[in-house]
Amino acid sequence: MPVWDIGPWNTHDDYWNPAIIRETFKDLPRGKPEAEAAFFEGYNGGLDERGRVVRTPAGIDLADGTFWIDLGLTNNDFVEVEYLWLDSEGPLVTNIVVQPGTFNAHVSDASPIDAAEFFVDTTGEPGTGTPATVAGNVITATLPPLPAGTTHTIFVRARDAYDNWGALASTTITVDRVPSKRRAVRR
Repeated sequence: MPVWDIGPWNTHDDYWNPAIIRETFKDLPRGKPEAEAAFFEGYNGGLDERGRVVRTPAGIDLADGTFWIDLGLTNNDFVEVEYLWLDSEGPLVTNIVVQPGTFNAHVSDASPIDAAEFFVDTTGEPGTGTPATVAGNVITATLPPLPAGTTHTIFVRARDAYDNWGALASTTITVDRVPSKRRAVRR
């Protein structure tokens, strides 16, 4: 179970979260505590969330045992912290349904979905595909024109708010031939 840090300056600055989730100070980069920005850069006039002057750039308050015994610290210092409860898995894409010229798919993740992309027949690195639209847990996109009578594989993946790309999901389709139109001949 995670231990949620509060203070020493800001009790509502969950700086480990991306802006889409971060409760306050959403304009700061992910991972930068407001107290650090206030202390070194004069952010928020050098004040914390309650208007107090920030006197140390501390973004986390360590327990005395951790400070003295585990880390052997005798004064304030910088420590690198890894929040193990943060989502580190990418979204799961399922149920890709292709209709003429479009597709939709279901996406799920523990965190908000930030982006989605697709490829036709060949894949690439995360972030290099054609962007798709995400609304809630549904991904939709318009497919490029595909030649009739051919088989294609549609690959889809999504990225969550923690910048985790999920695995590619795929489905194979065959584009129907368009029947030729018969023209009436008048005699």
